[in-house]
Amino acid sequence: MDLLSGCRCFVEVNDRGSFTAAAEALGLVQPVVSRRIAALERSLGGALFHRSTRNLSLTPLGSAMLGKARQLCELADELSLQAAEQRSRPVRLCVPEHCELADLSSVVATAHRLGFQIRICRCDVYRGTHAFRSLEVDLLVEAGPAGEAQWAARLGVAGQPDAGTGRFFLDSLRTFPAADRSAALWVQPIDDVPAIRDPLRRAGDRAALTRRQLRAGRVSALLNPLTYVIINLAILFLIHTGAVRVEAGIITQGAVVALYNYMSQILVELV
Repeated sequence: MDLLSGCRCFVEVNDRGSFTAAAEALGLVQPVVSRRIAALERSLGGALFHRSTRNLSLTPLGSAMLGKARQLCELADELSLQAAEQRSRPVRLCVPEHCELADLSSVVATAHRLGFQIRICRCDVYRGTHAFRSLEVDLLVEAGPAGEAQWAARLGVAGQPDAGTGRFFLDSLRTFPAADRSAALWVQPIDDVPAIRDPLRRAGDRAALTRRQLRAGRVSALLNPLTYVIINLAILFLIHTGAVRVEAGIITQGAVVALYNYMSQILVELV
């Protein structure tokens, strides 16, 4: 028998004083309520009500079972309420930072089709682990050893069998059409270090240059053309101003030429 349905009918009949009123409150017909009460009495091994034409009263067994039956109905209602709240609350999922947005949107769409919401946050390994342990997120996806991981992803070059070469260098790889795209090198954001992407830093690593020396080289590469532009603008201004003053007879043409030669020597020394 359905114990919960029988207990609901039992409580409603007691509270409303008749089978008919209880049936109206439960949205049932009176014969269904009567059958459920009878099934509950058979399950408990005794009558729950004294039935007469004038009134309805509880038997000693009914008085003893009423509190537990009411508690069972309240617990069932609370369980249904908590389940509804849990379905409406989004599931908090923490994933690694390098997960693609297209894949994450597919996860959100799939969750929506299944009837629940999901909220995704991307963070590094340390922050993700801390958030999961402190119950800030419900689920955590993180990288792990192949033997312990529940999901696996192909790693491109790293997942290919050793062809006997022993080693290869990233700067020796070239982009070319290939039938087997799984052998292509996939540099994820978590692996996208400057030594791989930046040609200047890669060349500096080969020449054993420090980061400070590379920074000085970048500043010098910026200042050289900037200095060239400033000096040439100053020469143009000098020639224009000198021409005006020569025309006015303030200075001689030889003084302007000498100053121009001096500025040109400064430009050569700086560059």
